[in-house]
Amino acid sequence: MKTFSQLNEESVDSLNRLGHNGKYNNKRLKSLARPYPAFEDFDLEEWQGYPPPLNNSTVTHNELRYLMSLGSKRKVWKAEMTMYDKKVIQPFKDYLDEFGIEVNWDRIKELNYQRGSIILSLKKYYNRVRPITLAKKLELPLDTFPLKTADTPSYPSGHASSGRLVSLLVADEAPLEHRKNILEIGERISDSRMVAGAHYPSDTAFGKRIADELYRLSKVRGLEPDLKFEGLEFDLEMMLREAPEFSGTDETTNALELTGFIDDQISSISGDVQTDPRAKSSNGSKIGVQIILDPDDRIKFTTMAKGIITSDPDLTLRKVSSSRSTKDFAFNHEKLDKYVYVNTRPNTKRGGGATADPNELMTAALCTLTTFDKVNTVEEMDALIDRVRKIIPNKVEGYTALELSSMDNDYENLAKAVSAARVIIKNGHGGASKVYLTAKAWHDDVSGFKRTKYGMADFNASDFIIKKGNKYIGISLKKKKSPKTADPTIINNSLFALLRKSGVTGASQVADDLEVGAGEFYIKIVKKAQRYQRRFPKKAVDKNGNPFLDKETLKDLGKRGTGINQKTWKKFVQRIPNEFINSQLSKSTATILKPMADAIVDKADIFADILLEIIIKSTLRELKSVNFEYALVTGIGRYLKSGIVVDKGDYYPVDVMATKLDELFETGKPNMKLNSNKTQAFDRGATSAIVHFDLFVGKTKISDLQLRYKGNFQSAPSFQAQLSKEFKEALK
Repeated sequence: MKTFSQLNEESVDSLNRLGHNGKYNNKRLKSLARPYPAFEDFDLEEWQGYPPPLNNSTVTHNELRYLMSLGSKRKVWKAEMTMYDKKVIQPFKDYLDEFGIEVNWDRIKELNYQRGSIILSLKKYYNRVRPITLAKKLELPLDTFPLKTADTPSYPSGHASSGRLVSLLVADEAPLEHRKNILEIGERISDSRMVAGAHYPSDTAFGKRIADELYRLSKVRGLEPDLKFEGLEFDLEMMLREAPEFSGTDETTNALELTGFIDDQISSISGDVQTDPRAKSSNGSKIGVQIILDPDDRIKFTTMAKGIITSDPDLTLRKVSSSRSTKDFAFNHEKLDKYVYVNTRPNTKRGGGATADPNELMTAALCTLTTFDKVNTVEEMDALIDRVRKIIPNKVEGYTALELSSMDNDYENLAKAVSAARVIIKNGHGGASKVYLTAKAWHDDVSGFKRTKYGMADFNASDFIIKKGNKYIGISLKKKKSPKTADPTIINNSLFALLRKSGVTGASQVADDLEVGAGEFYIKIVKKAQRYQRRFPKKAVDKNGNPFLDKETLKDLGKRGTGINQKTWKKFVQRIPNEFINSQLSKSTATILKPMADAIVDKADIFADILLEIIIKSTLRELKSVNFEYALVTGIGRYLKSGIVVDKGDYYPVDVMATKLDELFETGKPNMKLNSNKTQAFDRGATSAIVHFDLFVGKTKISDLQLRYKGNFQSAPSFQAQLSKEFKEALK
């Protein structure tokens, strides 16, 4: 088996010239010549400017290895791969027939028919070699599922474009409650070609990107609203998100935007992106950025960030010193002269130092047991920790030495771990033969269960995965001190990223409009800070005594603030103290949070549908076909001077939650409302910059939601959520 590093220059050139050698039959030739009047504004020449990764690139090599890893799924996917091979329309028809839904099939089929001409033209132009041919050249052991329609060049994927376009067109005509399922059919059609080994992930991504543009054009020619769907979404797990276009020319601002883009994709961890203020953090070759995190999340965040960078065609991961490699990361962007160095810094919530949170490790190890005695005294707690320590090397994968050493005397986390483990064992998942922690990396045994959705690299938010026999269950683990303590947040998603990656009609346009509104609001804030500093220079200082705006910023702004506009506002906002911005967000009825709240209420059906899926993760039910389940678990306990207190943990399996939602859908549609019992950020007397919502299905409240900034005001505010008391009662 060859690696790319073993190829000499001549063989590299030969490898990159390797293309598809198949001939086009008469049917294909006629398709190439066929016009596409519905998409006459499609600029074919422009779309010839997005070439696939080179055959000798690391991206292509990783894509081949990813396809190799999917081989084990082919048995489960056999029926679908066979159907989708020749009958892309059929699964949509079957679904609509089941629910008695009628759509304009003549129009949909005609648009899909014309799509075929465009796709085949691009296939011929790029002439990318199929994965199986390249794998043989590189002596990689890739096997494929036999297909009848894999006889054309690989890039872009015709099935991905067809599945995506048809799903969008069908979903537009079907009732809203079916939209998610219809779009999921399109996703499975796309995915089936990768499972079969017929397409690289980048083929799939480009096919979807083209479909989104064709869908947009179909709406334009129908004199319907111009919809903007963000494109090129693929990664090595399923899809990759493309780094954003820069809003200006300031490299520091662009570095912050890129880091915020990475942060947005890691929905399970809340970070605060800032310029690194330390001396020498930035110089002639690098831009220093810091992200403030809970101390326990730094390693997990860094690991996930590196994966996102590695799979993005515009970003290149750089090495950092071995002493910082688990907590810092660095990258280049093709349009930045300097590289970006991101330092993860601990917040002050639980201190820092050479410690780690061992809660997940403790809980994981306890799940290998079927029972264990109650603990109360220090001696009993120490004995249980010793027992866990002996289990870990043989039955737990993915832990760190720091987590192992941090277990000593950590009775607070032990109480929560015991609570969580007991409820997991009670639900039939004790006696695990192996447990895989995912914070540092997903072990090869379980990497096939990863899922990317709505731009979230961690849509499958399992903190650890239990293996028992041939069955697996992913546990999203939270913790709290007592049953009366507020529930921990189960999502943390950027508003704009959520909209742009949703695939829901009109959502991307809502994000665009809100972002323009945010720019207008922050331009006013910066100018207000400038005026305030001019009139009250002694008061316009931060908590360290520094002026709101330094001399360089004032110079860039100009005397009347003419230097700030929609393209430059982000670089100015990051220079103003957060406390000043927060005061403006919470004391003014003109706050940007008000139009955001109004837009959410106005488009409540869009937001409710997206947020329901992100909170409940109903689509993870599909993994039951490969013996994988998923559950939200909260360990509840604390350590007092009188001893350890362990309360009953919360356990909510996705299958039960999704089934309950299906029942509730019979009573009404998803909806969102402002919480009338809470003081909103734009209400008189508000003390915090938070907007509170209730998420309903019918009349049942599913979740308590908050919209708030995480601290980085250049990015969008984020949704945070907890399951409501009503929904938890309904699950019992």
